[in-house]
Amino acid sequence: AGAEAAYRESIRILPEYAEAHNNLGNILRRQRRFEEAVAEFEAALRHSDANSSAHNNLGSALAGMGRTAEAIPHFVQATTLNPGYVEAWVNLSTAYQQQGRMREAVPPMEAALRLDPASEAVQRAATRLRTRLAAEGR
Repeated sequence: AGAEAAYRESIRILPEYAEAHNNLGNILRRQRRFEEAVAEFEAALRHSDANSSAHNNLGSALAGMGRTAEAIPHFVQATTLNPGYVEAWVNLSTAYQQQGRMREAVPPMEAALRLDPASEAVQRAATRLRTRLAAEGR
C-alpha cells in the first residue's frame, strides 16, 4: 500500500509522469486489479507513447482480462520500440498461442531464445510451445 500511495501522490503532483503511471499499473496488475491497471498503462502511454515497458505491461493486463486480441498490438509495439525486450517477445508468443495461432507464435519465441538463451523463464516458455506444437503434429 505504501508504494501505491507514493505513486498516486506523484501522479497527483505531476499527472504527466508516465513512469509513475506505469509503476502504479504494475502494482495494480499484480493485485489482479486489471481495469485500474489498464487505465494507468493507458495514461502512461498518453504521456509517453514510445514507452516499450508500458506497451508490454498494457498488453499483459489486457491478456490477463482475456482480451488477447487487444493485447497483441501492444506486445508488437513493445518489441518494435525495443527489439531486445525478451519478456515482450515471450508475451507476444504466448498471446499468439492463446489465440491458437501456433505458426505465428514461433518467431517471437525464437527471438526471445536468441536474446537470452540462458533464461530459465524463456526456456520454460519455449518448452511449453514445443509441447503444444508436438501435440498438434507441427
